[in-house]
Amino acid sequence: MAASTRERYEWEAQPLLLPAFQHFTIREITIGRVERWVTQQRAFSYARAAHSKKILSLVMGVAVRLEAIDRNPVAGTRRIKRPLRMPRVIEDIELHVIRNAVAFWRRDGTHLGPRPDGQLEAVIEVMVGTSARIGEALATRVCDVELDGPRPTVRIAGTIVSPKGSPTYRQDNPKSAKAIRTVVVPSFTVDALRARLDVTGALPPEHLVFFSRNGTPLTTANVRRRLREALRAAGVEAVTPHAFRRTAATVIDREAGLDLAAELLGHTSTAITKLHYIQPDERVDPRTAEILERLAPGAAERRFAVENREPNERDASADRLA
Repeated sequence: MAASTRERYEWEAQPLLLPAFQHFTIREITIGRVERWVTQQRAFSYARAAHSKKILSLVMGVAVRLEAIDRNPVAGTRRIKRPLRMPRVIEDIELHVIRNAVAFWRRDGTHLGPRPDGQLEAVIEVMVGTSARIGEALATRVCDVELDGPRPTVRIAGTIVSPKGSPTYRQDNPKSAKAIRTVVVPSFTVDALRARLDVTGALPPEHLVFFSRNGTPLTTANVRRRLREALRAAGVEAVTPHAFRRTAATVIDREAGLDLAAELLGHTSTAITKLHYIQPDERVDPRTAEILERLAPGAAERRFAVENREPNERDASADRLA
């Protein structure tokens, strides 16, 4: 393996790959051996198995390019089945608790350092009101916000990127072309954005709405960390920024259907929306109870009796059954 590639993968390959393959030559790492090893990794977790398989595939890919082996054995293994997960959706009362938790976080006068500047609260309202990803919400510019018309809108047309070893910056396009969209926003998002722009004062059109004290873009990692800290202080667990996106999609799906939910999310396929973003509604249409009354004890006998009576009697009995 070339020196640069060895340095790139060494820190991960040693704990993940060496325990299983250090006593085999490259050609002895067969599809069967890889398959058994992946199965062992899957016993720990799906994430570990998928990541381990990826690292091994990269290493074996180098061996193929160096002509040490003819083909990558990892490519011949079965796909790791991802476990089904129920999309995490925030209920109304829980969203109320989250808003309060963030609003009062570190504002009781007992914490050292600067008080929170209110941006986290506004970012949450933008994510809930637009279904934007956290990077998309943080990439909102002044020119993307139109709050004065009869239908206030936010245009989602970028995302925040933090390359390793380089400064964080705004990328002009979000995850896909379909993800560029203009969303009419609810009143609570309008109020949050107006309050934020009142704090910032006049800004150039291309300036970000959310930014650090130095004027630089906020990183998604930093906002996630602040959200975790605020919620942990209030005893709220397992809520991520993406949960706000799923919540918006689920509410739209239940009120207006899957197609509109997918459009709001910027998805090209409703299948992705349904599988990863919509919390299944366990409630069955209540009409089923009315229909199943025909199977009640004695119901068949009563119907038979009604159907075999004289017309006048039948109408009177039917009225009583109704």
